[in-house]
Amino acid sequence: MPRSVPATPVGAIVLAAGASSRMGEPKPLVRLSDGRTFLEAIAGALREGGVGGPILVVTGSHRATVAREARRLGLSPVRCLRHRDGQLASARTGLTAALRRGAARWLLLPCDLPHLASDTVARLLRVPAPAVPVRRGRPGHPLSLDRASLRALLRDRGARNLREAVRRASLNTRRVAVSDRAIHQNVNRPADLRRWERS
Repeated sequence: MPRSVPATPVGAIVLAAGASSRMGEPKPLVRLSDGRTFLEAIAGALREGGVGGPILVVTGSHRATVAREARRLGLSPVRCLRHRDGQLASARTGLTAALRRGAARWLLLPCDLPHLASDTVARLLRVPAPAVPVRRGRPGHPLSLDRASLRALLRDRGARNLREAVRRASLNTRRVAVSDRAIHQNVNRPADLRRWERS
């Protein structure tokens, strides 16, 4: 049964600028047991869940190889010049790029959620933005944002990280209950991925 897609195409911002030092290779290029890269799996979940607009991939430490994979998948790489400043700097690069595009809503997420369920994406898109998926009372990714939310996050220059920026923006975020444990996935080492795929 096809997903119901909002009338205005939804875009996505995938944060993929980190050094991946503990993983030993760029996270977006790590392969799952089925042969897909993290980035490929995330893009698949986003598309199947209803993201019909551009998927921006914020690059940094491994810019050339990550950008090449993004283009192979039909995604749009966006270079973050200040990626060494952390995830918030990468997010700001992605949010700024998103405001230049036509989509009215954007999903923001890190690149280490390769097991994200497309149903989680679809559930987020059924409610007005801003919204966040919640499992067992704990919010996770992706964060669903409208254009006003993007601007609010970009106005704040005092936050130390993305979580603090979201809190300080007072977005009045809706909480969407899901059963998808992948909204809390955080793969930092090869052993993390092996444990996840065995469970």
